[in-house]
Formats: sequence, C-alpha cells, structure tokens
Amino acid sequence: MVLFFAGLVVLLWTLDVVTAVITVVASTFLLVASAFTILPLIFRCIPYERFPA
Repeated sequence: MVLFFAGLVVLLWTLDVVTAVITVVASTFLLVASAFTILPLIFRCIPYERFPA
C-alpha cells in the first residue's frame, strides 16, 4: 500500500504539483488511519485491563 501511494505521488508530481500535494496529504491521512486501525490488533496493551477492580 505504501509503495502504491509512493508511485502515485511520483507520477502525479511530474504531471501537476498541486495534485501531487493533495495526493500526499490524502495518502498520509489514509496511512495514519490504517496504522491506528491495525496497531491495536498487534499490541494488546489496553490500560483498563491492567488493574482489575
């Protein structure tokens, strides 16, 4: 997914800089949102489960 967005940015940068900047911002947002979705599946450290009542 990262390589796809990198290739898309390189392609669009040669065509139009404004479109490339918009694509970079959108790609960064999508990658961060994907990371925040996947990371809880990998790291199971949930603060409210450490100290049971």
